[in-house]
Amino acid sequence: MECAVVEVKFPASSLVPKNENGALNFVRKYPEYNGKDVTIAILDSGVDPRAKGLEIVPGGDVKVGERFDCSGCGDGTILDLSGRVLRLSNAMKAKCPSGQYRVGLKSMHDLYSPRIREKIVADTKLKPWDEAHKKALAEVSPDVADFDAKNPNAHNLSLKEKLTKENLHGTVEFLNACEKKF
Repeated sequence: MECAVVEVKFPASSLVPKNENGALNFVRKYPEYNGKDVTIAILDSGVDPRAKGLEIVPGGDVKVGERFDCSGCGDGTILDLSGRVLRLSNAMKAKCPSGQYRVGLKSMHDLYSPRIREKIVADTKLKPWDEAHKKALAEVSPDVADFDAKNPNAHNLSLKEKLTKENLHGTVEFLNACEKKF
């Protein structure tokens, strides 16, 4: 029995959330902003220059000109916003004869659409936050109840007991305030 290969074009365009991240609206509003005459350095060890969107710019030039290991190549340096020293290769310096570079910093969180940002916050609250918060509240609540049961008359407490009571109730109040602000 012969095996037939069926070629189907994979819908890779649907994997990039262009509508959600606002890219479609931007391209429609500014069709002339296509990256021409712009050089961007991306410091990311996971960039694959063979990826469909990184192959060529609209004019036909190659998008990813070079890839560098900035841990030691080149002899020029730039101090980035985090205080690290980035080394420049001769090819990078040749692309910018003026020697003026702009180094920026953008939080990934700012690039997400509001719906995606809300989902990330909700997932963060559900997974790492809720479990730890509920555990902390569950640990302090019996201590408060035990202290109040052992000391029904709050007027006759010693200084140490007053501080213990204040600390326990303050902890509960703080945990409840954190839950409301999350």
